[in-house]
Amino acid sequence: MIYVALNNVKLNGKHGAFPEEEVLGNTFILNVKVGSTNEKAFIDYADILRLAQEVFNKRENYLETLILNMEMNIKKSISEIDYLFISIKKEHPPLNASVQSSEVVLEKNY
Repeated sequence: MIYVALNNVKLNGKHGAFPEEEVLGNTFILNVKVGSTNEKAFIDYADILRLAQEVFNKRENYLETLILNMEMNIKKSISEIDYLFISIKKEHPPLNASVQSSEVVLEKNY
């Protein structure tokens, strides 16, 4: 299998269920890894970033919804995918504790 990955992409967004997140926004760290058993497949990491950003730019209350929408957008656009890993970390989520980040992860074989 051949893999293409984007690591630690820093994005700013207003995702979250708390009212202050919609106003203040937050910093998110995105990691995406795409794999194909077709070693001659051309998977452009610029396309992966564009497809992820298309979804990221639409505000969602829940990172779970965001990550599933990202999966659908990437999978429908790049047919050669046999494996997909996406993680989205929210830095310093507004919780009643000092938390460096929260994270949602999706990992699938097709």
